[in-house]
Parts: sequence; structure tokens; C-alpha cells
Amino acid sequence: MKRCIEITICVLIIGTVGFLGWQAAFEPRFKNQASKEALKEMHENLRLGDSRQRVAELYDQFKTDRTRFRKDADIKVWDIGMPFELGSSDWILYLEFDDSDRLSAVLIRTSDGIFQRPPDSPEDKGKFALATTHENDG
Repeated sequence: MKRCIEITICVLIIGTVGFLGWQAAFEPRFKNQASKEALKEMHENLRLGDSRQRVAELYDQFKTDRTRFRKDADIKVWDIGMPFELGSSDWILYLEFDDSDRLSAVLIRTSDGIFQRPPDSPEDKGKFALATTHENDG
């Protein structure tokens, strides 16, 4: 009887660890797919020169329950992201505004950083000054 209880506890622990590992490592990749499509749609519909209001309206049009809109990290840069994915395959849509509050750059990157575009993401629009500044620092 004692052996049966030990085996049952081991199976429960392994099952719980496996389930939690699946949720942390693989589930976000499946759930984020709709958000990636939404970011592609936003990217496609954004035009250089758009106002901040137009950008916010497009976000409201294409957002998903997993996207998040951040306007407070930098005065000239907004970003729209999704929950983290293992392997940094989650996307972030960066939006940069010029001194007249007009959209001057639109690009998609992963949570790894702003220097490499994910292979299956749309081409950049405009020049992202923040990335250019940091590239020149090195």
C-alpha cells in the first residue's frame, strides 16, 4: 500500500511539473499567434505621418485580449506587445514619433531587442532613431 501511495504522489508531481512547464514554455506560442496577426495588420495599416490619435484608434481596432499598449516608456516611442514566449519569439511593435508628434518609424522586433527583425515579420517603415543611436554607440 505504501508503495502505491509513493507511486501516485510521484505521478502527480511529474504531471503537475509537466503541465506547468507546458504552460510556461509552449502555450504562449499558440495563444500569441492571433496577437502576431493583429500586429501585422496594425503595421500594414499604419502610415508614416499618422497622428498619435490615429495610432491609438488602429490599436483599438486590431487589439486582442493578449496585446498590451505602452505609451509611458519614452516620450517619443510607444510599443505594443504580447506575453513573453520562450526563445524570445514574442513580438513587439515599436512606434516612434517625430518632434511634430507624427509617426516617423514602425518596426516589429522580439523581446530580445530592437536590432534584429523577426524573419516572418513585415519590413520596417522609416528609420527608428533609437536603434540608430545605439548602433552608433558601439
